[in-house]
Amino acid sequence: MMKRAIAALVVALGGMAFADGSLSFDDRVSAQEAIERVYYNHRIWPRENPGQKPPFEQMISKAQIEAKVTDYLKKSAALDKFWQRPITADQLQAEMDRMAKGTKDPATLRELFAALNNDPGLIAECLARSVLADRLIRHWYSSDERFHGETRRKAEEALAALVHGNFRTIPGARFQKMIFRLEQDGQGVGELSEGREAGVMGVSPVEFEGRVKEFPPAGGLSGIKESPDGFRIIHTLRKAEHEMEVEFLSIPKQSFDAWLESWSTNLQIPEAYERESSYSAPPIPEAACVEGWDNGILAHEPPDARDYHTVVWTGVEMIVWGGNCNNAYFNTGGRYTPSTDSWVSTSMGNNVPSVRYGHTAVWTGTEMIVWGGKSDQDLDTGGRY
Repeated sequence: MMKRAIAALVVALGGMAFADGSLSFDDRVSAQEAIERVYYNHRIWPRENPGQKPPFEQMISKAQIEAKVTDYLKKSAALDKFWQRPITADQLQAEMDRMAKGTKDPATLRELFAALNNDPGLIAECLARSVLADRLIRHWYSSDERFHGETRRKAEEALAALVHGNFRTIPGARFQKMIFRLEQDGQGVGELSEGREAGVMGVSPVEFEGRVKEFPPAGGLSGIKESPDGFRIIHTLRKAEHEMEVEFLSIPKQSFDAWLESWSTNLQIPEAYERESSYSAPPIPEAACVEGWDNGILAHEPPDARDYHTVVWTGVEMIVWGGNCNNAYFNTGGRYTPSTDSWVSTSMGNNVPSVRYGHTAVWTGTEMIVWGGKSDQDLDTGGRY
């Protein structure tokens, strides 16, 4: 049934793909539906769920498909408007080549290409553009002073005003305290200090040594440390042989999703793109079933480094969410798709759960459900993604 539906879309796409020299929004929606059907066909349906896997039409609405097309077109338009970096044909060809060369799931990528009638123009515009636009715009936005300059100035003012007694009283900043305790073979080394209001994290000898070098001397303040999510100041309370106690002050940046939403009404999306005749569909290598590790997924804008996060597998992609890094807690994450060897950030918005680590996440077949965990305290909240 699913294969017949995809085949019917392929026939339709074959008749319209750049037929008049351009690709309209409706053309893109049809192509996106073909892509989504391939992904849905591979998506697992847990045995714990009663009944058979629902049909595609019941789970994926046309509005959802249109929203995905609108999303990557907005991001393409924003790259041109704010950074004067429109996505070029050469970039799209390079992205297609990268996908084919780096894919960890050649069979699914072949299905995706086939669902787009193996038309290089459709593959470039409806598959490669989506991945490339998301990666490029997040890169340029993450450190742009036009959007984060005011937040940086707040961090600089906070640093100038900080002393030991008022470290947790800076307005608009998030205060956290953590004890890092040296562990060997999963066991703590030495006795943990008592009577302290701080979370405790056990770390390996290598990680402990790294944090000793990273954190300032006891009683000292770090400079301002920038990450894609915000600015952070570190205050070391004490350093001992087996443990360190550290305070963190984090001033968050405006999230990318909130920024894009605020500008979405001012972005002019082209009604159609002219056909580029120079595209060529790259060959997709055969699957290599050999034992060993492949480090390829470390590239292409993965989420920030973290631990105590959760990971679920949907049957099509791996979703990483939440966690902790140097006591900076996250409510962000990323989705890794092996077929295209690409990361896409999870969305942010009013309904996203609060920052946390050590939580639980499960995949139901259609949703990732997150529950519990810790931040400054134990949490009894969650959300459905």
